[in-house]
Amino acid sequence: MARPAVESTTFINERPHPGRRTKENTMGFLLWIIAVALVIYGIITLVNGSILLGIVLIVLGLAVGPGGWSIFNRRGART
Repeated sequence: MARPAVESTTFINERPHPGRRTKENTMGFLLWIIAVALVIYGIITLVNGSILLGIVLIVLGLAVGPGGWSIFNRRGART
């Protein structure tokens, strides 16, 4: 006797609630805040006259922020 095919069903509790805090969401938010602070501080440093430090801070902020690159991943860009 053949067994009936089991249908794949998704239950409500299997996926996280959009408003629920997870470790990944919290870390992403903290990295975003750090990136914004670095870029703003880099712009202020540029205006004050320290061009090299300002550029370094802006590049560092862009690397840390969303879409930045990872030193732990060989491919470079986060996907």
